[in-house]
Amino acid sequence: SGHGTFPNVISSMATGMDVSPLITKRIKLDEVHENLVTLQTDRNEVKITITNFE
Repeated sequence: SGHGTFPNVISSMATGMDVSPLITKRIKLDEVHENLVTLQTDRNEVKITITNFE
């Protein structure tokens, strides 16, 4: 399941799809390591966006 999903999402984003509802967590760059484990194991986390902003 999910085969081919990523290219479809990228195409939708290119045409203006609002992806903000897909982002389940926003983290800072220095929090990446601890959150990668969460992303791999917690099925409630769908997409995490990484920022370098306060």
